[in-house]
Amino acid sequence: MLVNTDLVRKFEFKKNNETIVIDDPNPDLSTGAVQNHLAGQYPELLTAKLKGPEIKNDAFVYTFETTMGTKG
Repeated sequence: MLVNTDLVRKFEFKKNNETIVIDDPNPDLSTGAVQNHLAGQYPELLTAKLKGPEIKNDAFVYTFETTMGTKG
């Protein structure tokens, strides 16, 4: 399978009914390392599950599924 390396990574998650989209802070980091890096600014990502990637608008988009703030 050929992978198009021209596509950039983006990371997204929902917060307060808004979708936050974050450009890749460092393409050399693993997705787990990016999650840890972003958790400094978005603590809800510490326990988020990472899904993807999905190709959207010429980017590999990874989605963080957060459960913070929900009861169940």
